[in-house]
Amino acid sequence: MQRSLMLGFRVTLLGLVIFGLVASLPAFGVGTPMQKKSASDDVRGDVEGNDGSIEMGARKAALPPKHQRTEWWTLEKGPYYGVMGQEGLDPNDRALIHSRAGTFRLDSSLAERLPGQLRRDLNLIGGQGGAYAYLVALPTEDMYRQGSLRKQLEAQGLELVDFLPKEAIVLRVKAQDIRRVLDSNLFDHVEPYHPAFKIEPLLGRVAFWDKDRAESEVFNLRVVSHRGEDLERLTARIERLGGIVLHQVVIGDRAFLEVDLHFSRVFDLAGIGAVASIEERREYRVLNTVGPSIMQTGRWNRGITPFFDAGIDGGGDTRCVGPGPDGNLTSGASGD
Repeated sequence: MQRSLMLGFRVTLLGLVIFGLVASLPAFGVGTPMQKKSASDDVRGDVEGNDGSIEMGARKAALPPKHQRTEWWTLEKGPYYGVMGQEGLDPNDRALIHSRAGTFRLDSSLAERLPGQLRRDLNLIGGQGGAYAYLVALPTEDMYRQGSLRKQLEAQGLELVDFLPKEAIVLRVKAQDIRRVLDSNLFDHVEPYHPAFKIEPLLGRVAFWDKDRAESEVFNLRVVSHRGEDLERLTARIERLGGIVLHQVVIGDRAFLEVDLHFSRVFDLAGIGAVASIEERREYRVLNTVGPSIMQTGRWNRGITPFFDAGIDGGGDTRCVGPGPDGNLTSGASGD
């Protein structure tokens, strides 16, 4: 009898121990598991559109205001000549050219869309090798099918300077060869390299934090030459316009110059044949960065955002690492 009672006591004690162990299991398995904070707990929203953080919105509001620029463009057309979608252009059209000023179609009506002051019939340049001009040409499809385009042009005594997507090219042509190129059956269309092609539409329009620079009539420009142009001659031409060349460097066979120039001489600068493109140097702020996307992926995939959490933003610039839910890269709900 005593032995039976002891056995029952042990079984009861063992049952209590097992019950206690089972009762403690929800903390590890069957209850609410330990997990990363869910998306519904994330208080960050899209109220600011490009930084996805209510707190960051407050910080951004504290940034100094940007100062707007004074309108300087005085021509009847430009500097915006429409974008491909608005113009109803076919993105697969081989006659399209993508220039610094925008997208155009190489056809007989192109020149009519450009302001007269930035349009050229022929822009002859006097150089050591004699007078020459830059032309934009669209080679026939047969030329592309017959092998190296450069070799075919060299066989015709023509110099290929650059490619201008989609399939157009830039030629440097001696004065005595211009008529031969215009009448040639090698090209579907030939057009002068108009000064309008060179000017970035945002030039003189981007607001600055620096009030003095925003109100200044002197633009700080980045000027890029055509390949093979003489840097000293180009510098001398810019200085004759009253420009100050602050910095210059040649990379490969192309020159890059930083130039201070009064806004009233920008059109004259574009008229220099050796110039390929003109844009305004942007305003930069020290340590004004969020960091590479491989380090901070943002709310698009609900990853951690250590830079935002530390109070670092991009100074108001929009950066995107992926499309938003509507497929638009500039969507307010797109990547950070």
